[in-house]
Amino acid sequence: ALLTPAKPPTAQAAKAEAAREHRAALDFHGMMAKLEIGGALRAPSIAQLLDENLVSPQEAAAAQNLGELVRPFTNHHSRGSLVLSRPSAASSNKGVPPPPPLSGNIPLQDASQPKGNSGVGAGGPAGLRTGAMSGGGGEQAKLTAAAIGMARYYGLPNSTIAGATDSKIPDAQSGYEKCLTVTMALQAGADIITQAAGAQASLMGASLEAYVIDNEMLGSILSAHTAIDVSIETLNLEGVQAAITGDGHFLGAADTLTRMNSDFLYPKIGDRRSIEEWQEDGGLSIWDRANEHVRAILNAPQVTMIDPLLAANIESRFGLHPPAGGTRPDGAGPQG
Repeated sequence: ALLTPAKPPTAQAAKAEAAREHRAALDFHGMMAKLEIGGALRAPSIAQLLDENLVSPQEAAAAQNLGELVRPFTNHHSRGSLVLSRPSAASSNKGVPPPPPLSGNIPLQDASQPKGNSGVGAGGPAGLRTGAMSGGGGEQAKLTAAAIGMARYYGLPNSTIAGATDSKIPDAQSGYEKCLTVTMALQAGADIITQAAGAQASLMGASLEAYVIDNEMLGSILSAHTAIDVSIETLNLEGVQAAITGDGHFLGAADTLTRMNSDFLYPKIGDRRSIEEWQEDGGLSIWDRANEHVRAILNAPQVTMIDPLLAANIESRFGLHPPAGGTRPDGAGPQG
């Protein structure tokens, strides 16, 4: 006899099965609703969310944290029935990558910010490989610039994260991603750019060497964005005429030395020497030189930031007792 293939479960049956699997969650959230804030917190169960089609059986089955799954639907009301509704786009956008089209991404980020302030670029486009934010991508740089443009259109002060990179170490990828995102944010007119140095791995890590390298990168970016001073003095037609009729170059002119010291930024970590000089000096990479700089800073004597007498008074008043044998930053002797 031929076997009749089993029919796939209906949506209602699937919801009922998922509800049975998560029945313990119902009791748990019911208990929490009574315990927290004197019963003012009304939390739905997984079964309720399934019945209202607010959560799919697949979402419920895949949930690693049932509390986080229920939290967006929780009402803070001491009386009345529990009203279930989907979270608004603005509230659900926090920390979650918005939809891929950048045109739809921008208004979501705009709506998720408090009135009177615009913080942009925090939830960037997600990569299909992981679903996580790609902080160093060109799309993130473009999105940030567009969101800043919206803030300027509304006349709002704005701040943004720029300088994020998906690279885990201060390498070439780190350099070009950070430079791209910071430069575009600056050109778009950001009022404040935060987390622009030191961060790695999509803001999940930090590197002391990266702080040193990025500090120099930011100096170069700012130098590139200063306005060019055009005046009779800076055009220096007399100097041009003197070079043409004299030595044939500007190297010996007094104004050249002055301008080279005032108008140019010279790197301390970046290397502009010849190949031969670089090789003779060990052929160090920028990370090597940054690491040397970090160690020099950490090994240097601590700088006194607080007056020793004030520090002693604070320690005495608040009963602070640093580890035995320690010394104050001013080297005044043991503490505690």
